[in-house]
Amino acid sequence: MPSFEQRWFAVLLFGASAMAIYHGLRIAIRREIDNPLVQVRGGKAVAIALGILAVGVGGAAAAVMELLRGRG
Repeated sequence: MPSFEQRWFAVLLFGASAMAIYHGLRIAIRREIDNPLVQVRGGKAVAIALGILAVGVGGAAAAVMELLRGRG
């Protein structure tokens, strides 16, 4: 059985990864990033979105692996 800290870390990592996946998909669909710090449109925005999406998927996989490793 995984410890409380291990489960808490995995749940927090999974939540952050879900947010990254959501924002990556949103940017990819809209094809633009428009905020006061960065304004990017077109292909560059899609490339950034795919990078954010990849980080989110990797984090979600790490969270699932962490929970599975704790099961035994």
